[in-house]
Amino acid sequence: MRNFQHNWLKILAVTMFIVVLSIVTNYLDNPPKAKEGNDINSSKVTAERVREHLNIIAQKPHPTGSKEIENVQRYILSEMEKMGVDTKTDIFNGFLKTEEFEGNIKLKNIIGVMKGNSDSEKILMISAHYDSVATGPGANDNGVSVSSLLEVIRALKNGPPLKNDIWFTFFDGEEKGMLGAEVFFKKKSNLEKVGLVVNFEARGSEGSSMMFQTSEQNGELIKNLAKSETRISTNSFMGDVYKILPNDSDLSVSLRYGIPGMNFAYIDGYEAYHTPLDNVNNVNLNTIQHQVDNVYSTAKIFGNLNLEAIKSTNEIYFNFLGTMIHYPSSIVVPLTLLTTIFIGSLICWAIRKHEVTIKGILRSCLPFVISIFLSLLLSWGLYRVIDFLWVNKMTQYTGATYDSIFYQLSFLLITSLVSILTYRLFPIRGSRLETFLFGIIIFLGMLHLTTWYLPGASYLFLLPIIVFGLVLVFVLKSARPERILDNTLVMLLQSFIPIVLFTIVFKLLFIGLSPSMSIPSVVLLVMLFTVNEPILNLFTVKFKLLTIIHISLILLILLTTWARSDSENRPVYKDREAVANELLAE
Repeated sequence: MRNFQHNWLKILAVTMFIVVLSIVTNYLDNPPKAKEGNDINSSKVTAERVREHLNIIAQKPHPTGSKEIENVQRYILSEMEKMGVDTKTDIFNGFLKTEEFEGNIKLKNIIGVMKGNSDSEKILMISAHYDSVATGPGANDNGVSVSSLLEVIRALKNGPPLKNDIWFTFFDGEEKGMLGAEVFFKKKSNLEKVGLVVNFEARGSEGSSMMFQTSEQNGELIKNLAKSETRISTNSFMGDVYKILPNDSDLSVSLRYGIPGMNFAYIDGYEAYHTPLDNVNNVNLNTIQHQVDNVYSTAKIFGNLNLEAIKSTNEIYFNFLGTMIHYPSSIVVPLTLLTTIFIGSLICWAIRKHEVTIKGILRSCLPFVISIFLSLLLSWGLYRVIDFLWVNKMTQYTGATYDSIFYQLSFLLITSLVSILTYRLFPIRGSRLETFLFGIIIFLGMLHLTTWYLPGASYLFLLPIIVFGLVLVFVLKSARPERILDNTLVMLLQSFIPIVLFTIVFKLLFIGLSPSMSIPSVVLLVMLFTVNEPILNLFTVKFKLLTIIHISLILLILLTTWARSDSENRPVYKDREAVANELLAE
C-alpha cells in the first residue's frame, strides 16, 4: 500500500511539474497587456492609439493600384504632416521586372523623416508595407504595423531627439512581390544611406511579436536588442529555420544588398491571414501593444547607436523564462567538441565500471526506433481520418486550419502513449542506465547536426546535455545508480531545461505549421522521453490507467473539435478568386 501511494504521489508530482512549468513558460512568452491612454502629448505608446489609426487604414481591402490604397496613402501622409514630420514619396510608374513580377505598375513608397541630432552618415530605416491583398482588409497584415509606426512617430516627437536620422518607410507592392522595396533599394543613394533596416510584418491575428530574422554578422544587433525594456520574443533556432524556408518579406530585398536588418512579426491566428477575417474586429490588443512596443524600443535603441559599425560575429540567442540569453556563435564548435569529450569520457567510465555495455546501449535503439515509427504512423493515420471526416472543411484556402493546436496536441498524446507502452511492453532493450545513455548519445548526435548545419538551434541540445552529463556523474559515483535515477528531485532538475526550451519550440512549430506538417515534430518528444528515462520508467508503473487517460484525452479533443466544426462564427473560405471578386463588388 505504501509503495502504491508513493508511486502515485511521485507520478502526480512529476506530471504537475511538467504541466505547470510548460504553462509558466508559455505564459512568459505571451504578449504584454495592452496599455490604455489617449494623450497625444505623451511619449508612451499604447495599443489604443494604434487601434484608432487601424480603424481608418483597414476599412476595406487596399491592394496596390486600387482606389482604396490611395485613401490609405493620403491618410499616412496627412498624419505625418500633422505631427510635423518631413515627408517624401518615392514614386515608380512604368515597367518592372523582378523574380516574382513582370509588367507595368504604379508604386508609391512613403517616407517620414525624423532628423537626429548628430551628423551620422547612416540612417535607421523602420519599415512596414501598407498594401493589402485583395481578399481582406489587411488589419493585421499589415495595418497594425503601419499604425504602430505612426504611433511611434508621435511618441518620439514628444520625447528627446535621437542621434540618428530615422526614415519611417511605408512600402507599396509587398503583396505582389516586395515591389516597393525592390524599387527603393535599386537606387544607389538609398543603398549608401541606409545603415540598418527594422521591418515589421504579420502572418496571423494574435500572439507575440517575434524577432524572427536577422542579417548575418548580427552580434551587435542582438547584444543591443537584449537591452530592450520590452520583452523580446526571439530565438536563433527560428532565425536559422527561416533562412531555409521559401518565404520572403521586404527585408529580404535589403538583405540581398548586404544591409544589416531584423524582422518582427506575429504569426498566431493564421486562419485570418489573407482572408476577409483579417479585419479590425479580429485584432488582439495585447498583440498590438507588443508590436508597437517593439517598434518603439528598436527606434530608441538603434536610433542612438553608431550604425557604421553594426556588424560583428553572429550570436546564439533564445528566451528562457522571460529573459533573453545570448552568446557568441564562435564558441559553439569548441563547446560541442568539449561536450563530446566529456560525454565520451563518462560512457567509457560507465563501461569500465561494468554498469553498461555497448551491446546494451545499442539494444536501447530498438524501442526508440519503434516508438518513432508507431508515433508517426498513428499520428498520420489519425490525421488522415479526421481530415476526411471534418478537418478539411475547416481549412482555409491558405492552408490554415481552425483548432489546429488541438490536433497537434493529440499527436503528442499519441506519442506519449506509444513511448510508455513500447518501453513497458518491449522485451528487448538495454538497462535503464543504458537507455539513459542512449538518449544522451541521441542528443549528442543532434548537437553535432545542428552545430554544423543549423547552429542557431544548437543551444536546444547543448544546454540539456551539460545537465545530463552532470546527472550521469552523480549516477556513476553512486553504489546504486538506479536509486539516483529514481530520485524525484533529480528527475525534476534533469527535465527542467528541456521542458523550458522545447515548450517554446513546440509552440512555434504548432502555430507556424499546419497539422499535417507538424507531425514529424513528434520525433522530438520521443527523444525527450528517451533521454528522460527516469520519467518514462515512472510512467510505466501505472501504464494501464495512463493508457486509459491518454485515450480519453485524445477522444475528448477530437469530439470537442468535431462539435465545433459546424460553428457559424468561424467562416471557411475555399476559393481565393471568388473572395476577391466578392469584396471588389462591395
